[in-house]
Amino acid sequence: MLAIRRAGRNDEAAILGLWKQLIQYHRSIEAFRPERWKLPPEEAIRPRLTAGWEHSQTRAAFIAEMEGRPLGFVYTQLKESGHCPANIDSLFVEANERNRGGGQALLDAALNWCQAHGANEISLDCIWPNDLARRFYENRRF
Repeated sequence: MLAIRRAGRNDEAAILGLWKQLIQYHRSIEAFRPERWKLPPEEAIRPRLTAGWEHSQTRAAFIAEMEGRPLGFVYTQLKESGHCPANIDSLFVEANERNRGGGQALLDAALNWCQAHGANEISLDCIWPNDLARRFYENRRF
């Protein structure tokens, strides 16, 4: 059965592994900015996760699991400036686990957390060549 829970420091390795898959996917579809993805994933990701653990009132990661096996994550944060008070930075579900409700459950967890922390509007990041993500978010009225 699918379970969604707030991630903690002990989930760092699992989230790093999933985030590496996300970066590999981005590398395969985003040819117009090749420099963006040259940074080793751990160098790009670990600071975000560390900030999430250290600033748990303004940042959150959630993990999707099936029988204890991580299959997806979402990372969100409240913003002090910008056009929206909250942003969903990353959402990823393993390719063979998509279309089974994990992405929607992760999105719901992030949206609920942002709203519970006072965000009345929430933006998200999605690179243009990511047709899968764009379709997913557009179907949910983003």
